[in-house]
Amino acid sequence: MKRARVMSHDFSARVQALWAHFPRRICLTFLTFCLLSPAALANLAPANSWGPSPLLQIPESIAASLTATESGALYFSAFNGNYYRFSPEGALVWSSPNVGVAMNQAAVSDGRVFVGTVHEEGGSVLALDNSGAIRWRVTTESGVIASPVLSADASTVYVATYGGVLLALRAEDGEQRWRMPLPEGERVSAAPVLSADEGSLYVHTNSHQVFAFQTPHTSQVVLQSAGGAQSQSPSILWQRSIGSANSTYF
Repeated sequence: MKRARVMSHDFSARVQALWAHFPRRICLTFLTFCLLSPAALANLAPANSWGPSPLLQIPESIAASLTATESGALYFSAFNGNYYRFSPEGALVWSSPNVGVAMNQAAVSDGRVFVGTVHEEGGSVLALDNSGAIRWRVTTESGVIASPVLSADASTVYVATYGGVLLALRAEDGEQRWRMPLPEGERVSAAPVLSADEGSLYVHTNSHQVFAFQTPHTSQVVLQSAGGAQSQSPSILWQRSIGSANSTYF
């Protein structure tokens, strides 16, 4: 009986502390879930609109977050190196083998899928068509962990490799528009971000550095009769440190 009184007093004290530090709506929601029975909580779960789960239709574990389009199509990679598309109903539409392990979300436009991958030799950036066929592949020295980013007109794919190299690729065929290495030792796992006017590209590195680059317009690409295509590299606008490389963030 004494133990029950102690537990009751402890719970009451926690409720009072919760009420004092958080908005009333959050407190009421928390208390509601504490008081509901497991059966009542089960009834709150959303209904499953799929048949068999995609997890039961592929032989390996999923390697990255799902990419969902406005139409409801789902794209993701598995650790076996295959890339998959599922319908809004959860049915397998196609599987593209030997893509590599994609540890990021894809950029999708008009049925074209642009994704970065990791493999033993380094990495790749690939474009898949609406049937899952590989339209082009660009090999990178290091893996591509960060998600690729598309320009608003879907003509350019911006990529940051884990080894700290920024690439702008023509979406049509993967031709390199420009290449910009970051300072030695910088590693990139987060997707770059384009400004609203697409005149600036922002990159956050694993050492807590943020770089802002002025992106060259595609019309600035100069074609040379000898030596192929040469492009103007982006110029750095600024660099800021947002924390210590030894800091841990949660």
